[in-house]
Amino acid sequence: MSEKQFDLDVKGMTCAACSARIERVLNKLEGVNANVNLAAESAHVTSSNPDIDLEQIIQTIEKTGFQASELEKVDPAQKSLEKEQEYRKLRFQFAVSALLTVPFLIEMLFMLTGYHLWHMPPLLQLILASIVQFYAGLKFYKGAYKSLAGGGANMDVLVVLGTSAAYLLSLGIMVFGLSGHLYFEASASVITLVLLGKLLELRAKAKTGFAIQKLLHLQPKTAFVEKEGILEEISVEKLHVGDIFVVKAGENIPTDGIVLEGSSLVDESMMTGESLPVPKAKGDRVVGATKNADGMLKCQATKVGSETFLASVVKLIEEAQGSKAPIQRLADTISGIFVPVVVGIALMTFIAWWILGEGFENALINAVAVLVIACPCALGLATPTAIMVGVGRGASEGILIKNAEVLEKIGKITAVVFDKTGTLTYGDVKVNAVIAHDDASEEEILTRCAALEEGSTHPLAKAVLSAVSSPKYTMSDFQNVSGQGISGVIDGVVYYAGSLRFIAQMSGCDVSEKIKPYLDEGNSIVALGTKETILGYVALSDTIRESAKEAIAKLQERKIKVYMLTGDHHASAQAVAKNLGVSHLFSEVLPSQKADKIAELKAQNECVCMVGDGINDAPALALSDVAVAMAQGSDIAIESADLILTKNDPMNVLHAIDLSHATMSKIKQNLFLAFVYNTLAIPLAFLGMLSPVVAGAAMAMSSVSVVSNSLLLRRWKIKL
Repeated sequence: MSEKQFDLDVKGMTCAACSARIERVLNKLEGVNANVNLAAESAHVTSSNPDIDLEQIIQTIEKTGFQASELEKVDPAQKSLEKEQEYRKLRFQFAVSALLTVPFLIEMLFMLTGYHLWHMPPLLQLILASIVQFYAGLKFYKGAYKSLAGGGANMDVLVVLGTSAAYLLSLGIMVFGLSGHLYFEASASVITLVLLGKLLELRAKAKTGFAIQKLLHLQPKTAFVEKEGILEEISVEKLHVGDIFVVKAGENIPTDGIVLEGSSLVDESMMTGESLPVPKAKGDRVVGATKNADGMLKCQATKVGSETFLASVVKLIEEAQGSKAPIQRLADTISGIFVPVVVGIALMTFIAWWILGEGFENALINAVAVLVIACPCALGLATPTAIMVGVGRGASEGILIKNAEVLEKIGKITAVVFDKTGTLTYGDVKVNAVIAHDDASEEEILTRCAALEEGSTHPLAKAVLSAVSSPKYTMSDFQNVSGQGISGVIDGVVYYAGSLRFIAQMSGCDVSEKIKPYLDEGNSIVALGTKETILGYVALSDTIRESAKEAIAKLQERKIKVYMLTGDHHASAQAVAKNLGVSHLFSEVLPSQKADKIAELKAQNECVCMVGDGINDAPALALSDVAVAMAQGSDIAIESADLILTKNDPMNVLHAIDLSHATMSKIKQNLFLAFVYNTLAIPLAFLGMLSPVVAGAAMAMSSVSVVSNSLLLRRWKIKL
């Protein structure tokens, strides 16, 4: 039974306890597995239960006190506007809160310096503190109510408990004329500082999605469509497959298409990362959001809307940013039980100080400090913010990562297996020579071979066909022997074309020594024969990518084993491997055997990364620990991959490893900061060494420090 998948936008989460609560409730549903991301404010839910639909998932989330909607139906522009409005509202609330808290801070400053030049009347303190508590702090009361009503407890509960305790203690002293210090400044200051922290956090989190915002900004809003010879400007959303559109010089291409008329240079750096523009003419494909440099192009739309390259990249980044790395599990486990534990510690603090004879007032204030300082925000933000920035940074460099687990795992690989054609080479195969076995002419060998190759899609077949100006023979009864060769009938005779081993087997003849020099030079050989004899051979060569040798050398410098995998004859493959500096070689491997080679390495406890681009690479990619595909490769290879390289450059495997190390380093730093903060802060508050005001400031800055540290990943650059 296939699993149903739902992606949702979730509103109202304030800390890790919120996301943990939603996950816990959803995972209680039969057959449901949920992954809730605090930083991305999203949820990815899979369900094997046919009775559970999207509406039920949304209702379950809403019962916990949060809002949810299908992610596909969320307008990015509208969401961005709502975020901006939320930020402005929060900024105004903070401004009011800060303005009314200033008098308390001035009074505290005078007290700390020993000068009691100004003392606010209790009634004025009550008025100012009440506005802060119930206007600026209203959002915390709402959040706490929703959380408790949903059966959980989050950061808002801690803030409300702490500030309300200080406020009500002060109010009680005033109303009943008791002796003691008023703590209105504590409640007001804590709310102001927490609002400041949330304001800075919201602003910083907005920057974690810079990669998606940058990509979306590239797509034009309108397109010039030709209808009955007249150009009409329409919205990009109204484009249909088959529409004819015109792109003028300097404009961004509105959608994916194929050039019908005109020639120009197109800047495809957003897709490939290459700075040099690419020439485009009739028959060439163009990608939406790339920039037309100088000429005018008339194109036909081949993909629109969610099917375009840009849309698929944005979706991939969003999914990756919303996923979780295995390293986050510990933080999630702790966050899920954190708030109840903290409330228990605060209660213990109150009882301990009261029993020790410090009085109700001091006992309560120390308990308030524990409640305020123990917010789990930093813990919840430690991993997802770093993942969001790391995935976005990778996308900017042409490294498209499908999920956070891959981002973590690629930094741990011990072996890289490169499929030769299309990865280490350009896949632009050309005929080098035609060698006759006996008396057959070179023209006969090439043209008969080309007639057979008409039925094949192999890169070598395309090269043979392109070397023949016009077909001379007609072939029938085509048959393909996967990974070995092909056969067909020409003029009543059965011919075979394929690997040396295949033709030797089919013809019963030995291979000629004439081809040895070509094999030693690294040429691939296509042999042609019948059931009685071998007619000849076609030697083909492929150009090695400039960066392949450097990439292999640097991987091996890091003690990562590099393997080249190919179906080529051993002598030919060995020549290419020697040229590249590859120390491990798998040659004469049939497509069905590629996955077996990956399995062999995994059986040796290697963490294997497979890099490929062909249809026959898909099983090996699926079996590897980390599957990497070139963007120019087949759709099935890309579908099987965990990571896609849009630059088609082997060096980007190395860059992906570096990005993984940088991101994991940030996550570990963030988790260290969050754990150390709570490990040190809670005992200090328990011992009465922190006032609620200092605790509030420390709590606010802990979240900001974690998000800010993650944002430093934006400075990560590829090491040349």
